Amino acid sequence: MHSNLLQQAFQKAQDTISSDKPTHLSRHLSDYIFEDSHEQFGEKSLRNYYKRLLENQEVCLKPFVVQSLCHYLGYESYDAYIVNIPKKKKMMKFTINNKSKTSQAFMVIFTAFFFIAFLVSFRKGRLPIREQLRDCQNDLEHHFYRMERIMRYMQGEAA
Repeated sequence: MHSNLLQQAFQKAQDTISSDKPTHLSRHLSDYIFEDSHEQFGEKSLRNYYKRLLENQEVCLKPFVVQSLCHYLGYESYDAYIVNIPKKKKMMKFTINNKSKTSQAFMVIFTAFFFIAFLVSFRKGRLPIREQLRDCQNDLEHHFYRMERIMRYMQGEAA
């Protein structure tokens, strides 16, 4: 219900005090609410509402907080805010710019290219299983042939 209002208030506070930390922003807004309405609304409560806002949950504020935030944004009342409500802006923390999309696409293509290159080079270096078995058989035959020669030589010496 008041999500857009709270988002714009935090955005203006961020521009005003040049900080992007929710603690600093909520403290600034809490002080303004107290000065404007002479009623306390804690910075912790504002931070919790802001977290709910970032999680795309609906926010419903107390009437004096709504009135003070409207004054903070330069509107006379909530009704004046509703009439002049700007289009909803995307949350700054969750936006992805085109540069980021381009770099992500490049990294995916780059990774896929090297993965395919690795598979192709790995396949080229491997012999088919039949050739591996044939090589192993040849090695065993050569080994037994040498053992037979050594055995004949030793029998010849013993005789």
